[in-house]
Amino acid sequence: MPQRKPSKGIYMLPNMITLAALFAGFYAIVMAINGRFDLATVGIFSAMVLDPDDHDTWSAGSFFTNPLLDEDAARDLPADAPRFEQGDGTVKSSAAWLIQHAGFDKGHARGPVALSSRHVLALTNRGGASTDDLLSLAREVRDGVQERFGVTLEPEPNLVACAL
Repeated sequence: MPQRKPSKGIYMLPNMITLAALFAGFYAIVMAINGRFDLATVGIFSAMVLDPDDHDTWSAGSFFTNPLLDEDAARDLPADAPRFEQGDGTVKSSAAWLIQHAGFDKGHARGPVALSSRHVLALTNRGGASTDDLLSLAREVRDGVQERFGVTLEPEPNLVACAL
């Protein structure tokens, strides 16, 4: 499959393991250990187009997974909450819907990190953010959803040398 090059940013193919991706993965681990939040390395694993002029592309990608709930927890959600029955008796809901209805709008910010202005699942670096900054916003969102709906959102990325 040929690689396309956009007019701006860096195009990365998903699911391709290259020496650059392996190096970038190591670099991301080193940056997390040193307390820095370097989204350029995260982008290699999420096939993002990074645009230096668009902070919404400086993103950790979709940060929370859609929760799988038991029937009782799903029943406790508001009537208009999305519900998708799974074959195993669980019910999947929408993390984005829960985040928005817990009061976190697109662009909600805490210091140098914010929810994307395009969709609430992406946590973005507005410039100079640290790992602690990112995790602080993620905790605020996770805790707000838990308080409002009784649902604990789980992070989608694998966290290295840090915890939510």
